[in-house]
Amino acid sequence: MAARSVPVSLLLLVVAVNQCLASYARECCESPIRCPSGFEKNNKLNSCYFFENTKKVTWYEANAICQSKGAHLLAIETQEEMNFLKTKRRIGYWTGGNMLSNNVYKWQQGGCFYQSPLKYTHWSTRGNPPQPDNHRGREKCIMVWEQFYGWADFECTYLLNFVCEINLKSD
Repeated sequence: MAARSVPVSLLLLVVAVNQCLASYARECCESPIRCPSGFEKNNKLNSCYFFENTKKVTWYEANAICQSKGAHLLAIETQEEMNFLKTKRRIGYWTGGNMLSNNVYKWQQGGCFYQSPLKYTHWSTRGNPPQPDNHRGREKCIMVWEQFYGWADFECTYLLNFVCEINLKSD
């Protein structure tokens, strides 16, 4: 996996998207209860998922792409959701988890989803030390990795696939 620096233009785009998020979220949360084209619906979880398996991007780029779709980077909030994701057999992908501010992990906001703390975790216990380890003080973003789908903190500039999520409005 290769790392690359984040272009200033992308960082400015992320800032602009975040500034518009509050008004956009109010608008999108009044939308019909259905998944956009290209998203897979999970009725039990009442969420839609977009699995990007061909394009590898930085966490910042994945976040911007998800927001451009009216979605957020994946927030794995329950064991049930983790079990669903395991059936997709996708490993090595970004989630919305990060500690880019305050050194506390949280799920990134986007679409109709508001920033929230991690209440459920599935950190990998493999390795010494186990995850999260914030290796060299540079691992600030959460990815799902390995055959057991454990979470790991990782440098946000590495290139990985990603999953976008839309939490649907309840009936």
